[in-house]
Amino acid sequence: MGSREEAIQRLFDSVAQEPGNARSRINLAQALEGLALNRAGEKERGVLLSLCLDDDALAFVIPSIVTLMKNDEGFLALQKGARRGEDPFVAVTPPVAKFFRDPLMLAALPRMTIADGEVEEVLTHVRQCILSRFDFASGLDAVDPQVPKEFIFSLARQCSVSKYVFFAAENELQRAASLREGIQDALRQEKASSRPLESALATAALYDSLHSLEGSERLLQQPMGEWSEAFRLLVQEQIVDREREREIARNLIPITAIDDAMSVAVRSQYEENPYPRWVTVQRPRPESIDSLLNRLLPRRPLRACPRPVQVLIAGCGTGMIPIHCARAYPDTEILAVDLSLASLAYAARMSEQLGVSRITYRQADILEMGGLAKRFSVIDCCGVLHHLADPMAGWRVLVSLLESDGLMKLALYSEKARHAIRTAREYARPSNLARSAEEIRRCRRLIMDAPAGHPVREILTYGDFYTLDGCRDMLMPVHECQFTLPRIQECLDQLGLRFLGFESSEVTQDRFRQIFPGDDAGETLAAWHQFEEIHPDTFIGMYVFWCCKK
Repeated sequence: MGSREEAIQRLFDSVAQEPGNARSRINLAQALEGLALNRAGEKERGVLLSLCLDDDALAFVIPSIVTLMKNDEGFLALQKGARRGEDPFVAVTPPVAKFFRDPLMLAALPRMTIADGEVEEVLTHVRQCILSRFDFASGLDAVDPQVPKEFIFSLARQCSVSKYVFFAAENELQRAASLREGIQDALRQEKASSRPLESALATAALYDSLHSLEGSERLLQQPMGEWSEAFRLLVQEQIVDREREREIARNLIPITAIDDAMSVAVRSQYEENPYPRWVTVQRPRPESIDSLLNRLLPRRPLRACPRPVQVLIAGCGTGMIPIHCARAYPDTEILAVDLSLASLAYAARMSEQLGVSRITYRQADILEMGGLAKRFSVIDCCGVLHHLADPMAGWRVLVSLLESDGLMKLALYSEKARHAIRTAREYARPSNLARSAEEIRRCRRLIMDAPAGHPVREILTYGDFYTLDGCRDMLMPVHECQFTLPRIQECLDQLGLRFLGFESSEVTQDRFRQIFPGDDAGETLAAWHQFEEIHPDTFIGMYVFWCCKK
C-alpha cells in the first residue's frame, strides 16, 4: 500500500510472535533489502539476530545491520577514538563495553562481508589495539581482562571472511609476526597443552589464518570439547575446513590438460585467491528445467529432456553457481569444472557442508574440452570467458558441447559499466604494485586515502573492494576483456546463437519496458544497447544473459 515503514514494523511483530514462520521471515528480510535501519528496539534487534543466523535471510538484512552498527553509541565513540589514535581499552566506557558484547554484532561479524569504509576504519584500529595490548612478558597464556574474548573471536572470523584485507603498518606486522613465532615455538613442545594458548591464538588469527601456523595440526590433537565454544568455531573454519579442502584437492580428477599460457596464469591467480570465499547462500525455490525452457522459449515446441538433465557449469569457481543450480533444479546432474584446484576444493567442501549432491567437480580448461563426448542441455559460463586470451575460442568450444535445443547462460563484463574500475586501476598503476596480499592492501590504502570527491573513491561502493580475493579479482586480474552489446551481438551471429534475454532486476526491467514497451523488445540487443546508453551503470555487475542455437 506504499507504507513501507508500517509494513516493516508489522512484519517485525509477526516474526517476533512466530519465529518459525518462514513466510513472515523472508517477507521481512526482503522488505529490509537495501534499507538503512537507523534504530531498533530490543525486540527488533532480537528478530534481526535470528535473521542474521538464517542463510536465506542474511543477504537482505546486511545493510540494516551495518547501519545499526554505525549508529550505535559505542561505535561512534570508537570511531572518534580511532581518528584520535586512542586505545579504547584503557578506560572502557559503558557504551563501548555494550558494543563489544552486543549479541547481534558478535553474530553478524563472522557471517558477512562488511562493505563499508567507516566500519573497516574502526575494526582495523581496534584490531591494532588488541595486538598492542598483548603482553608478551606475561607469557602466551596471558588474558587481557579489558578485551572481551568473544569479541576477539568474532573479529578474527570477520578478518577471515575478508581474507585479512585490513591494512597494517610495518611495526604492527612485525608484532603480529613475533606473536606467531612465539605460538609456533609453544606448539613444538609436544607435551604441552594448547588450551592455555587460546587468547594468543585468537589474537594471531586477527592477522592470518590459524592453518598457516607451523604446527597448527597440533591444535586438532586437543579435543574440540576442551576449547571454548567460540574458539571452537575458529578451529573448525580455519584448520578443520582447510585441511578438508587440501584432502579434496589431492583427490580431484583432471579431465583435460592445462597448457595454454593464459589459462596457466589465470589458474595461478585463483589458486592464490579463490573467489569468492563465501559463507552463506540463499536457497532458491525449486523448479524443473522444463519450466526454465518454457519461460525462455515460450514459442518453441520442446522435446522432453532425458532425466537427469545434463548441466555443465564451465568455470564453477568456489561453487555458488553449481550449488544454486542443484538446489533450484532437482532434476539435473551437474558437471562443474574450473582451472583452480583451490576453488574446486572450496566448492566441494561447501557442497558437503550444505548436503548438496548431484555435482561432480573436475579440473579442466574450457579450451581443451572440445573432445568431450558428452553433450549438455544447459551450459552456464558466468564470469569466465572474459578471462581468456581469446574469449571466442572458449565460446566456440561451449557451443560444440550444447545440445541442439539446449540453453546457454553467460556473464560478461560491460565496458561501459566498469568505468570506475578502470579509474581505480589507472590510479594505482603508477605505484607499480604487485599482486601479493600486502601489495593489494597497499593498493586499497592508496585509494581509501584519496581526497574526498576524487573519482577513484567511487570504487569504495563496490563490495569486492572489501575482501582481498575480490579486490585482486577486480583491480589486479591477470587478464580481462570487456564487452559492448554490439560486440556481443557480433559474437552471437558468428556462433549461430540467438539472444533470449537478460537476467536483471525488476527495476531494470520496468525501466526498459517504459522505453521499449513491445513484447519482444527484451530479446533485442540493439534496444538494450540504447537503454545502456541512457543508463550506463545498468550492468555494473556483468551482462548476464541467456542464448540458444538458432
